[in-house]
Amino acid sequence: MWNDYSRSRWTTTSIPWLWVWILGGIILVIIIAISFGGNKSIDTDRAHLIISPQTSASRVFIAMTESSKNRITGTGGQPLYVWDRSISVEAGWATATNSNMYVDLDERTEMIYVAHTNTGDTLKLTKWRVWIKQVGNTTTTETKNISVITDAGNTAIVEQNNQIYSSVYAIVWDIRIHTSVWEYVLKTGNRIMISASDLANPALQLSSLVWGIDEGISTNALFIRNDGEKLLRELLWVSSATGATGTNTWSTIIPSQNISIIEPLDWSIATKSTIMVRWSIGSKDIVRVTLNDIDTVVSPVNSTFTFSGFTLIGEINNIVYKAYDSTGKQVEKWVLTVYGSKQAMQNVTRLIPNTSPISSKEFQIVSPASNPYVMTDRSIKVQWTVPKDTVTYIMVNDYKLQKYIPNSTSWYYFANMDSGTMQNGINLYTIKFYGIGNNLLYTQLFTIIKESKNATLSGEASR
Repeated sequence: MWNDYSRSRWTTTSIPWLWVWILGGIILVIIIAISFGGNKSIDTDRAHLIISPQTSASRVFIAMTESSKNRITGTGGQPLYVWDRSISVEAGWATATNSNMYVDLDERTEMIYVAHTNTGDTLKLTKWRVWIKQVGNTTTTETKNISVITDAGNTAIVEQNNQIYSSVYAIVWDIRIHTSVWEYVLKTGNRIMISASDLANPALQLSSLVWGIDEGISTNALFIRNDGEKLLRELLWVSSATGATGTNTWSTIIPSQNISIIEPLDWSIATKSTIMVRWSIGSKDIVRVTLNDIDTVVSPVNSTFTFSGFTLIGEINNIVYKAYDSTGKQVEKWVLTVYGSKQAMQNVTRLIPNTSPISSKEFQIVSPASNPYVMTDRSIKVQWTVPKDTVTYIMVNDYKLQKYIPNSTSWYYFANMDSGTMQNGINLYTIKFYGIGNNLLYTQLFTIIKESKNATLSGEASR
């Protein structure tokens, strides 16, 4: 009896434990397979890039649709397919790789994987900056204004600066560039910066937009972590040692440059609505420097130029500087980007003392309807309204309006290419309103982007 009971008890309790051990073994096998077998969710039959955040603090997202995006975590990487919407790096940095290319995406970069064929890939850079090292085949990187073709062995930096400028730096060998009108080969060690307004000029020669790479880019983290300066110097050494005279040449040695930034740094964040802009001048040939086509104060004594009280007009501010020699020839052109913090933007519309009864809402642009305004005509009449019995005279870019009636409520200004008050490209106007006793009441900024009649209005600065 006892033996029968024992056998019966053993029989009924052994079956559940057996299944528990079997189930545990299956789970262990699955865990090992996941740990050592790679990412099995990748569809290897479909074209893709492996996106990998490079620091634990990096915030990297793959957007599948306009309203849906997933953050990439871990170090194993996740696929970005051609049907996905985009990849964005909100903080830190990330890489995008396949068998043909290595792409370093800098902080604030947004990029789309457009297409893949047997001969290469197509990317679209919608925001900021990438480092592209081409291993095989060819990659075409589209920007707002140009397409950049990197062949096997090429290395380049491609930049899309706030919908205005598209830039390319040729780091290793010459880089092919295509626009809607031209094809161009950018020589090693040079950079080119192109806007839609540049392309709208039928008389433009792309060679006029080419400058040597200066140390402005050498302080960028993307350039440093990819040994950009070392690569450029090695190419210089090879060219010097071999006496090469072919297409792969080096034209500028870092850090030989004409202008060096003192403040503010590129892509820095300003906490005030007005900032001090300062650069040092590295060439005695430079006698004039402009910021957004407004003359700065150039000091031949300490080799600097300054602009105090530069007003920020939005969250993203492009400061275009141009340097000229004694003959009036433009010898350098570059763009510096400064972010306006929330605090700074709250103060932009309050450029008058808080005790003033005047509100910025009382200074209204009646026509045209937008600021900035993109146009193709050679002239335009800009109209404002101002508070009654308040404004005694108005200055536009240091020109006093002659036809404004003191204390009246409206005024106008003709921007005209024939009179020299407007030119092709970006035109910046600083309007200052003065009251009794030459008291500055309010300052307002207005921008006109003049494009060619043959160009499609880009609205590039209104986005």
